[in-house]
Amino acid sequence: MDKIGIDILIVGICASGKSSVVKRLNELGFKARACAQEHSCVKSFWAKLDPDVLVALDCSYDTIKERRNVQWGEKRIKVQKERLKDALENCDLYLKTDHLTLEETVDKIIEYLTSEGLIEGGESSIKGVG
Repeated sequence: MDKIGIDILIVGICASGKSSVVKRLNELGFKARACAQEHSCVKSFWAKLDPDVLVALDCSYDTIKERRNVQWGEKRIKVQKERLKDALENCDLYLKTDHLTLEETVDKIIEYLTSEGLIEGGESSIKGVG
């Protein structure tokens, strides 16, 4: 399958890396987009977008505070995780991004796509192959 033809949907709590990952995957020629499921009370909002691959990103509240100047507390994260519950239960790949760089996160997604036979092996975001 051509990597351009794979529809990759990224979900996750705020500051988990969705926008950066989508941008990098798009730069590499993938069709990737983010879904703001964490802000929607419609539990299966993500499913209406009918992705080929659903990737869920997650991180701790401490990581969120390191990445962003947030004015809200852990209660909001609990609400976001509850809104993401259906997506998390149905995701193809779940990644904790606390200790991953952007490139490592993207590489793990590419490794998953390769291992599932959705793209051919040997592609790396770090090498800039796309």
